[in-house]
Amino acid sequence: PHQDPDHQYLWRRFPDHIWSQRVRDTSSWVWNFGYDIQSANGNRRWVCKRCIQSRRPIPRNFAEKGIQNANAHLFKDHRICAPGEATKSSAQKRAEKARSRDQRSIAELG
Repeated sequence: PHQDPDHQYLWRRFPDHIWSQRVRDTSSWVWNFGYDIQSANGNRRWVCKRCIQSRRPIPRNFAEKGIQNANAHLFKDHRICAPGEATKSSAQKRAEKARSRDQRSIAELG
């Protein structure tokens, strides 16, 4: 059977994993940008879809409990921002704060 090339790459990078059984919460927006897989012992991991698509030799991946690290990775490495009222990474918050400070300075000059 023909398999998606991205999935083939994912499984070559994580050969001892399977699709997660999704028994726990995946409500964070971050899960939309990652593959949800688990090892034989049931430990879930988030694997960055963008890293898989770009064939990064070591795709960024994080344990389920460290999903805030995936949030930061998406912002820092791929410039993907948290939508609307979703939880933002500290890196995104810092960038927004700096941007508003810079815009205020320019406005004050005018």
